[in-house]
Amino acid sequence: MNNEQIRSEARQLLTGMWWMLVPIWLIIYLLSSVAPANLIIMGPLSLGIAQMFLKLHRKEDVRLEEVFAGFNDFARSLTAYLLTALYVFLWMLLLIVPGIVAAIG
Repeated sequence: MNNEQIRSEARQLLTGMWWMLVPIWLIIYLLSSVAPANLIIMGPLSLGIAQMFLKLHRKEDVRLEEVFAGFNDFARSLTAYLLTALYVFLWMLLLIVPGIVAAIG
C-alpha cells in the first residue's frame, strides 16, 4: 500500500466525522497545555483517542464520549503512559549526554 492509497482511505474514513474530531483535538490541546495535569490525564486520553480511531477504522459507531473511555481503566492507562514517557526520556539521555561530553572534550 503506497502513501496515496493510505491518504485516500484516511479521507474516506474521516468523511462526515470532522464535526466531532475538531472539538476533540481542541479539548486535548487545552488539557495538555496544563503542565501539572499533563502527566496524569494524557495517559487515559491517549488510550481513549486510540480506541476511538480504532473503532473508526473498523467502521464502527463512534461517539464523542469515547475519548474519555480511557478513564474507565485509569490505572493501566496511566502506568502505560508513564512507562512510555520514562522509556523515551532514558533513550533521549543516550543522545544528550554523549553530545555534552563531546562538546566539553
